[in-house]
Amino acid sequence: MQLNSKRLKVFWCAHSENRNHPADRRRFGWFIKRSNIIEVKTIEESDIVYFSIASDLSLIKWQLENRILIGAEEKKFIFDFCDSLLSMSNIQSFLRAILYSFTKYKYSIFSLKRTILACLRLCDGIVVSSYEQEQIIKKINHNVHVLPDSFTDEFNFKNNQHNSHEINLLWEGLSSGNKDCFEHCAKIAQLVSNKSKRPVKVTFITDLDYYLVSNKYFKTSTDKILNKIFSRFSVSYSLKKWTLENLNYAIARSFVAIIPIGNNKIMRSKPENKMILFMTAGIPVISSDTLAYNRVANLAELNCTAKDNDQFSNLICDLLDEDLSKTHIRKGKEFVLATRSEEVLLKKWWNLINSIF
Repeated sequence: MQLNSKRLKVFWCAHSENRNHPADRRRFGWFIKRSNIIEVKTIEESDIVYFSIASDLSLIKWQLENRILIGAEEKKFIFDFCDSLLSMSNIQSFLRAILYSFTKYKYSIFSLKRTILACLRLCDGIVVSSYEQEQIIKKINHNVHVLPDSFTDEFNFKNNQHNSHEINLLWEGLSSGNKDCFEHCAKIAQLVSNKSKRPVKVTFITDLDYYLVSNKYFKTSTDKILNKIFSRFSVSYSLKKWTLENLNYAIARSFVAIIPIGNNKIMRSKPENKMILFMTAGIPVISSDTLAYNRVANLAELNCTAKDNDQFSNLICDLLDEDLSKTHIRKGKEFVLATRSEEVLLKKWWNLINSIF
């Protein structure tokens, strides 16, 4: 039965109230805009409850365990689990559980991982962003759907305007928790400068504030952290607040985007969304050699993943060959169009909806 002819109602526990968080607008928000599904304000009105890792999982777990008690036995629950938190250690799981219990959860929990596992087991459908995640989650719940982020509303294969003698590298993302990535960026930039004999600058599009705990507590300045790191090197950096306008501006004027990842197990288990973002935006991208990034690189037939900073710098210097740089941009675009077109993604979303009824 195809349900896109029926006016389904969804109660959406989004990441942000205005639905403008990247995880909202690039996934379920993207789909809602292109469907006839109606968002409602209460669970009681809904056919579907759509929740994510940002939701109060203590409350969601209780609702899933008590569907009959709360009159929700006919409602379908979808878990947007596009993160890699099952990779966290037991200590990390405990500390996050205590923090969330005091700050944003209705019920106290003592293991975030166990709470996540319970929600995964009890819900009707699960959204993930990579095939690596799918293989893990299918051991818990058979109804798992790979639904990648869509960036076509934000970027559209623009022509890169980089024509400077200075090599401009680009990094984007959340600042909090990424000090290690900033260190890698500086080291890579220095290696590129040494090998190319050209000045190198890294542009960071990120938050201006850096939080030491849970993206919320013990605030310091991102610029202060970057300044301390880059003071040890002869390369430079610039910092701009994360906005779509600033990111688009930086992409159009950068030579290559970089995604270095250290040995953090959670970070290395993340999906390939950031690489797809840059491919969609029309800029070459070099990333660390995680499972997800290696898979995309192989499918796109691109040599764009590195095992260490030295290989990072070699791959970046190779892109000084203009023909190779254009090949990277073209193959990235072809891969995105083949695997993440609007038609392909809409079909995947409706497959998910149909699977829970």
